[in-house]
Amino acid sequence: MRLLLAVHLYETAPALVKEASVWAERLNATLDLLFVDEYLYDTFLTPDPAVRATLTGQWDQIRITQATRLNELLEQVPEAHRGEAHHPTGPAAQTITEVGKDY
Repeated sequence: MRLLLAVHLYETAPALVKEASVWAERLNATLDLLFVDEYLYDTFLTPDPAVRATLTGQWDQIRITQATRLNELLEQVPEAHRGEAHHPTGPAAQTITEVGKDY
């Protein structure tokens, strides 16, 4: 069995992951984590190429930071029940529904 937990990267995420880990152990399941980045990283309104490049670099760093945090949360799941970290972009409700179809 596989479980999917959608999390915010901060706030109450550690407590949620801890509780979900208990359920994964009880159900002998693997626990996957999902964080949906809803921000639209688009430079279409930025005419200056240097500014566009700077923004793109900063946004890349933000995505790396998010992925790192998500993986840190996943590391809190006991190894026997640790699944995968999912880090898609898009509207949260729609994306969670799409990813959740496999669970």
